[in-house]
Amino acid sequence: SAATVTVADNDRPTVTIVATDASASETGPDTGTFTISRTGPTTVALRVTFTANGPASGATDYVALGNQVFIPAGSSTVTLTVTPIAHGVSESDENVDVFLTANSGVTLGSPSSARVVIGP
Repeated sequence: SAATVTVADNDRPTVTIVATDASASETGPDTGTFTISRTGPTTVALRVTFTANGPASGATDYVALGNQVFIPAGSSTVTLTVTPIAHGVSESDENVDVFLTANSGVTLGSPSSARVVIGP
């Protein structure tokens, strides 16, 4: 007789994101900050993918963030800096929302999204 056993893969690190400085401004400019953290061993660099969207537009309202970042070997965190672009247009607050995306090397934890608000 035969049996099948399924082993859950828990070797992958869990990643989370928080807005550690959730307020930015075109005046100054004053930057905002997201911090991405991982659990588990830090012996190798870890690629984390994400999407950034919201009413604020990358390359128009803030310096574009791209869609991936690497947490370096030996570290459990990395930061993404939201640098507003002062473009002289009067507008209300705009959000930059970052959502971590699943990839084969990570498990998404909670929270997996965060928001920075860019004020005038």
